Amino acid sequence: MKVTTLHPAFGLKIEDVNVKSLSHAERDEIIKAGNTAGIVHIPGQSLSEQEQLDFTSIFGRIRILRVNRARDSKRPPGIVEISNIDAEGKIVPPSNDMLRFSKGNMMWHSDYSYTADWAAQSILYALEAVRKGGETEWASTEAAYDALPQTEKDRLGMLTATHDRFHSRIKSGFTDFTEEDYKLTPPVPHPLVTTHPVTGRKSLLLGSHVSAIDGMTEAEAEALVAELTEFCEQPQFVYAHSWTPGDIIVWDNRSTLHRGRPANPTERRVMRRTAVFSPGVEGPEVQVAGA
Repeated sequence: MKVTTLHPAFGLKIEDVNVKSLSHAERDEIIKAGNTAGIVHIPGQSLSEQEQLDFTSIFGRIRILRVNRARDSKRPPGIVEISNIDAEGKIVPPSNDMLRFSKGNMMWHSDYSYTADWAAQSILYALEAVRKGGETEWASTEAAYDALPQTEKDRLGMLTATHDRFHSRIKSGFTDFTEEDYKLTPPVPHPLVTTHPVTGRKSLLLGSHVSAIDGMTEAEAEALVAELTEFCEQPQFVYAHSWTPGDIIVWDNRSTLHRGRPANPTERRVMRRTAVFSPGVEGPEVQVAGA
């Protein structure tokens, strides 16, 4: 196993390992990295859907996902497919509901922050990648928090934000929701500054799901989120990944934000994502698919 640094602020790359046949030492090293490094890149893998689920389970209890209507996917529970390919293997047009829904993933967010139980690690595995574009970017909200003046840390530490799944999707132009959807994932509050349960480090919990901040008008809350997000997306806090088939990236939603970047819609792109609950969190067994 070879371990190197991905970015000066955060992230590790782990090579010369097969996640389908990990030794105890390799497994422990990957779990540790997944809980402390923010992001972990493991290249050169070949995984079936079940093998990805098996690997994901080393980090915790897998989130079992109800497929969003727009995705029309036949994947097993726990797998979310992110692609531009339909059930017949053809590239879908940009107007397709699946792609319209996925536009929300191009805004900075933390997976499932719109739920009380929130996601710990997410795992994205690349089966097919475009030749140019389609990168995923991660921002270290721990490193960004550390760089803030103490007076700003004190102010932000007193604030509570509301996270709403529909807020982010509506902003990206997808409004095709039912009453059942709204009942399944109502808005939830989270502190604007959170403490990581493993490392004890503090970070900013931001992203496109934030719809309100207690004690602020809508305009004030939106301005603060935009200001802090702009601070987090400075190059010294951001790692951008260009995908190669066989890449796995594990990221910690408790210490990072992420977003997808535009890809050539005429090229095939197929990714699979899985996620786990935070350790000790007992959330509902079924959640709505999508970040």
